[in-house]
Amino acid sequence: TRGQIMNQVSFKINENIEKLGKLEAIISGKPIKDCRIEISKVAEMFSYYGGWTDKIHGEVIPVPSGHLNYTFREPLGVVFQITPWNAPFFTAGWQIAPAIAAGNSVVIKPSELTPATTVVLAILGEKAGLPKGLVNVLCGYGDSTGQATIQNDAVRKVIFVGSPNTGRIVATSAAKALKPVVLELGG
Repeated sequence: TRGQIMNQVSFKINENIEKLGKLEAIISGKPIKDCRIEISKVAEMFSYYGGWTDKIHGEVIPVPSGHLNYTFREPLGVVFQITPWNAPFFTAGWQIAPAIAAGNSVVIKPSELTPATTVVLAILGEKAGLPKGLVNVLCGYGDSTGQATIQNDAVRKVIFVGSPNTGRIVATSAAKALKPVVLELGG
């Protein structure tokens, strides 16, 4: 099941904390101690959200007329995620795990300054059993690659973590394409 595979991703991450921590420290310039903690948090995220995969259901809601409203929780499809340079592995895990737990596929564009650990996370996911193509890492610049991807018809939602100025650009592009957008701007 999807939850079991996500737990396998968690296991693969935990197996490689030291290697991943070193790579993240070199790439992002952060202390290795901080990187190890962030890597372990990503493993926890995959385990946590993996536990939700069989608990996402619709609801039956009674309304005053005596009728019942039924809701269904359905995946959106392709979720496009844009992550910052300063916590590439952590932010990638934070975005990928809930998206795939909810049944979506992911296209993620890490910062052009720090893409390596996001690529490694996607590879580890495939080695753990995630289907090829479920998580796709798209490397490139935001003003070209990112903007073109936001406009792609297959993309159903956009998530951005970064600066307020770039967030305005992302929000405007998503609005023009009539796509929901989630922005996390500067903490």
